[in-house]
Amino acid sequence: MWPLIKGKIFHQASEIFLRFLRGDVFSSRDIKPIIIKREDASQVEIESFWKFDKVGVIPLEAPLESLRLITGSHDPAAQILANEFMPVGTFNLSITPSSEIETTHERMKKYFHKSGGPWKRSYMPRTVLVFVDASGDSAEEQNQRAREQGNKVLSNYWKAIEGTLDPKKIENAVDNALSGSPTQIVQQIRERFHPDDRVMLWFDFNNHDNEAVKKSMSIFMKEVVPQLKNYSGGL
Repeated sequence: MWPLIKGKIFHQASEIFLRFLRGDVFSSRDIKPIIIKREDASQVEIESFWKFDKVGVIPLEAPLESLRLITGSHDPAAQILANEFMPVGTFNLSITPSSEIETTHERMKKYFHKSGGPWKRSYMPRTVLVFVDASGDSAEEQNQRAREQGNKVLSNYWKAIEGTLDPKKIENAVDNALSGSPTQIVQQIRERFHPDDRVMLWFDFNNHDNEAVKKSMSIFMKEVVPQLKNYSGGL
């Protein structure tokens, strides 16, 4: 039952962290119990994973105005639970399908903690792998080289995590990545992303070549970003 229980433990950890952060004074007896349910049959209550006496966090005067919280989980129950206590955004992986991202935005519009104001798309950064090529060849050749590099990197990634993650989810990473010439990448961004999306770009994924990583970042900032100034609010 551990695969099921560990998700519930994460829920409990989220509650403890957020309640202490907002200034609550409580003990482990005051947190929601871990309950494993079997619909219309029975339920099992699991003993609290953490035990502690009634306590609060000191100092209480720490300013929280600039604090931006994000839960690294795409479990809808975890996202909803976190927002019972404080405004908490969420995070996605590069393998997350676009349909799931849009579903999450709709859910967070409903459940985002009211003290944080209306939900914004920028509260869920989109993780994107970038494979850009701008060498002195044709755009077609640049696109081909960048795509080959992306396939090579992701193939190594698949091998490394084989047996640890659903292969179908990994396959989504190919289409989610930005790969090609600067012009091709601009086109991909315009086609895939909402203007209000915030993107977190990975140039060093499975790449320890410092100069190559810096070159890719420089190409993106000099040749891609200027073309998006009038399009994106999140870049």
